[in-house]
Amino acid sequence: MKIDLKNLTIGRIHSGLKSGEFTCEQLVRAYLARIAERNGELNAYITVDSDGAIEAAKGVDARIAKGEKF
Repeated sequence: MKIDLKNLTIGRIHSGLKSGEFTCEQLVRAYLARIAERNGELNAYITVDSDGAIEAAKGVDARIAKGEKF
């Protein structure tokens, strides 16, 4: 079963990250894809720092891998 990452509750995101079911980078990429799909129509964001968001997500994943609490 494929998880629809962009429609999870915050509790489900937390448990999925904690269990390793998906990574923070995967989650961020799913949200960025959705922004790319819809922002032309909605104009919800003026600027999207995709590279910065992905790098931050990789940092979170590294902290999770070390066993740090989040």
